[in-house]
Parts: sequence; structure tokens; C-alpha cells
Amino acid sequence: MAATMCDQLFMYDAKLSRNVSIEDHNSSVLKTTFRMLLKFLELTCHGVPWLFIAVLGSGSVRFRHFILGSCGFGYVDDCAFINLLFALLYDLCAVGLMKIIVRRPRPAYNIDDMVAPGPGDQYSFPSGHTSRAVMLAILLVKVYLPWMGRSDLAGAIVIWAGCVSASRVMLGRHYVSDVLAGMILGYFLYEFTDYMWLNSSECNYCRNIVIENVVKPFQGLF
Repeated sequence: MAATMCDQLFMYDAKLSRNVSIEDHNSSVLKTTFRMLLKFLELTCHGVPWLFIAVLGSGSVRFRHFILGSCGFGYVDDCAFINLLFALLYDLCAVGLMKIIVRRPRPAYNIDDMVAPGPGDQYSFPSGHTSRAVMLAILLVKVYLPWMGRSDLAGAIVIWAGCVSASRVMLGRHYVSDVLAGMILGYFLYEFTDYMWLNSSECNYCRNIVIENVVKPFQGLF
């Protein structure tokens, strides 16, 4: 009985996900334009640019002033970027481990055009973009935006996270259940980050490691 119910849920999940996918749309112009927008959303939550910002923000004052000033944000110290870096690493480890354990294939109709796929990205469960978007949205709304004096952007951040999550199904990258699991995981990753939050002395220790091993080779640029 339980197996039958699970089979029915999986079938409903697969059918709903296929129907939501933009591949079902008939207009090729609309489909191409909309897919470009969805792929842009995909890039805004890709792990590589976020890691780049977190690493250089942790070790370069000039880069912090550039990235925050160009966005019209107030100043935050290197400890904020160190904790952001650890949050992203927690997310990568958790998602990667779950994908390797579950090994759920991506939907058959997914177009293999992801930018810079990482280890385990051939698997679908859970959605790493969704977990990262939810985790980052909560961190930004509850921690970073108040620090930078831009709590007025909270609504936009929540909408961004919702759009990124929806885009995973619409692009055909994931099933609906992958995205729901990613949302739950993202919330718990935020809670874990909050629990493991590094203090100033711990941040200084990590900052020195980042400067010595990552930032120093690019000191002339940043």
C-alpha cells in the first residue's frame, strides 16, 4: 500500500514537473526568450560567482568597497564575507552529498546546457540552486541587509529566491519535489550557519588563510 502511494506521488510529481516545463509551450520565440530569462536567473544563483564574491570580500578591502559601493550598500566588515563563504561551503557539501547518495537522474527532457556543472550535477535531488537561493535570501533579509542599511530590499530578495526556485522546474532541470526539498534544506542550512556563526577572532584566523592562499596572488587586481 505504501509503495503504491509512493509510486503515485512520484508519477504525479513527474507529470506536474513536465507540465510546468517551458518545453510544453508551442511558441518557439516565446520559449527561446523566456528560456534566456530563466537561464539568467540560473546564473544569478550559481555557486561560482557567489564563492568569488565571498572569497575576495573576505580578504580584500578594496573589493568590498567596490562590490558594496557599486550596489549602493553600506559597509560591512570581512567577518560578514567569511561567514557567507562558510554558508556557501555548507550548502555545496550538503547538496553534493545528498545528490551522490540519492542519485536521482535529472528529467529526461532537461537540455544539457548548464554553465560550469560541478561534481554530482548530473543528479537532480535536491535542487542546489533552490537550497542556495533560500539560504541566501534568509541570510540577506535577516542579517546582511539590516547591516547594510537596506532592509527595503527584503521583498525583492524574497521574489528573487522564489523566481530562482520556480525556474529550476520551468527549465526542466528538476522535478517539483527536488525544489521543495531544496527549500527545506536551504532553511536548515541557514539555521546551521546561524548556529556555527564565526566570531571576530575566528574570522580573523580564516581571513589570514584566505589572504595568504587566494587573494595574495591577485593583490595587484584587488
